[in-house]
Amino acid sequence: MRVFSIVARTHWKERCQDYVVGRQCRDGGFCFYRSDYIEESNLYDTGFALATLRVLGRMPPRRGELESWFAAQRDPLCRNASLAALWSYERGVRLLGLKPAREIRETVVRCIATVVPLPSREELKSWDASALLRDLFQMAKLSAWSCSPPPAPWRQRLSALLEALRGESGAFPKDHENLVDSAKALFVARLFQIPIEEPPLLRFARHQLACSDVSGSWSTESASLEAVRSGLELLAAFSQRPEEQRRRNLASQIEACQVASGGFGRRIGAIPTLEDSYHGAKALRFLE
Repeated sequence: MRVFSIVARTHWKERCQDYVVGRQCRDGGFCFYRSDYIEESNLYDTGFALATLRVLGRMPPRRGELESWFAAQRDPLCRNASLAALWSYERGVRLLGLKPAREIRETVVRCIATVVPLPSREELKSWDASALLRDLFQMAKLSAWSCSPPPAPWRQRLSALLEALRGESGAFPKDHENLVDSAKALFVARLFQIPIEEPPLLRFARHQLACSDVSGSWSTESASLEAVRSGLELLAAFSQRPEEQRRRNLASQIEACQVASGGFGRRIGAIPTLEDSYHGAKALRFLE
């Protein structure tokens, strides 16, 4: 039985690797819907492809072409740099062990200097809290990578905003607490060294992972692969993990999200993407 378990786990890794490698385009970048008829390599998919290969302990294929592809992204990024694109670029080159181009580094510093606009408590009701936390997480990572902290007054406003976003359970965001946003909020606070009450987040993650019914269609947001990965990441941030039987159950359901091509879908029966393959592989690694 033990031998079978090891073989099965190795099998999902090999299948996942085959899926990721098969999404590499002729120019070196990656696209989750790449086929014989269409190739649209992009920073977002390429970043998740490299992150998945890192989780699997595999080297990126066709590295020379991949490095050339990243070099070709410099001019477009400098002309029209979105926060998400800069985050994907920095993430990708760091996973390759490269130094970001000087022009990109200057663009990142300018982006952080302008900072993500923070709504007041009164304005918060009309904002998408999940999108705001995503932007804050990406900015926090860029700030840490570039050693360019935002100004102190902005960080003080962020501290008050995080408190306003906290729900009754202690998780994030208010009135729509979920594992994905709660994990982002915790890491934003830690990266920016903003003190928040952390124990409620640990209790929330334990409860969500313990009671989530992932044996069916995974029809709820809290049961997506990203949510499960975020919950496990929250536990790992406190050096904890689910009990053994729960780990087995979660691993079984996550593996059921892997399709014939080797990629993972967001839920059982969903189409595979490079992003969800990262969530699936990372979650299974947490459960090993």
